[in-house]
Amino acid sequence: MELSKSKLPNEISAINSEIFDGLTEAQKQDQAFQFSVVYTKVASSVAKAAYKFVTPESAEGKALNDVLVKIKPGSETHPYKPSDVAALVSKATGKKFTVSDHTVFWKKYKVRPATNAADQTKTKIQFCFYNPVFNCHCYNEEWVNKLIAELGVSP
Repeated sequence: MELSKSKLPNEISAINSEIFDGLTEAQKQDQAFQFSVVYTKVASSVAKAAYKFVTPESAEGKALNDVLVKIKPGSETHPYKPSDVAALVSKATGKKFTVSDHTVFWKKYKVRPATNAADQTKTKIQFCFYNPVFNCHCYNEEWVNKLIAELGVSP
């Protein structure tokens, strides 16, 4: 809000003019044209204050992206229920792998809390996520690949 009230420096206004002048409203609204601007506060004196443009591909841009984008675990990141994991491991290895076998492995690697634990959310998010909506633990591709590797077959 504070930034939107302030007058943009001439340099920024000039860049905006270069970008937007000559575009139709349809072009300005086109998803392929739109981009995001991220403002962050940086401690500096007024004399040293400046605008800095960072490309997403640069090291600094990637670091900013890591800070600004938070991926929440869920059905997209951890799509597999234990029965799915067992089926995928069996198929990849050609060996019988059951939900009971899966239980042995999540206990061995302490991937999730015991069934009777008070807090089911304390999982190793690298492999497992507790889904409170469905009251179950879900697993990801990395967990499946770990089990496949453990059984001696490359994923």
